[in-house]
Amino acid sequence: MSKHYIPKDKEDLDFVSGLQSMKIEDIKDDIPRLLEWIQDGNWPQAPYIYKYFIPHVNDIEEEIIHILRSNDEMWKYWLINGLLYRSEFTPSVSIMSELKKLSINPSEDEKEAEVDISALDVIAKFIKPFK
Repeated sequence: MSKHYIPKDKEDLDFVSGLQSMKIEDIKDDIPRLLEWIQDGNWPQAPYIYKYFIPHVNDIEEEIIHILRSNDEMWKYWLINGLLYRSEFTPSVSIMSELKKLSINPSEDEKEAEVDISALDVIAKFIKPFK
C-alpha cells in the first residue's frame, strides 16, 4: 500500500500535502522512514520533513536518539541543525543527554562533521546559564 505522506523518490514533493494532513500519532510506524529523508539536508524533501517534525521533537525522542547514536555523522549533523536547533520546545532530558555526550566526547568523524559543535549550539540555545 502506497502511503501518500512518504516521498517516493528525490523528485517527489507531492507527499508534502499528505504529510501536513497527518497527525503524528497516525504516522508513528513510519517516522523512521520519514527521518531517512533528512540524511542529507539538501534533498528537496528535507525542509518539509523538518517543518513537520519541529513541533514534535519530543514525540519522536526514540527515533532521534537512535540517529544520534548511529555512525552516520552527516545524518546527525542534519538532524541537529535542521530539526533540534530549530525546535521551539526544549528537547527532552534524554535527547539533551545524547547531545551532551556528543559534545563532550566526539569521535574524529563527528568532529570532522562538526556534530560536536552543533550539539553544543543546541545545548546553549536551550540551557540558560545561571546569572
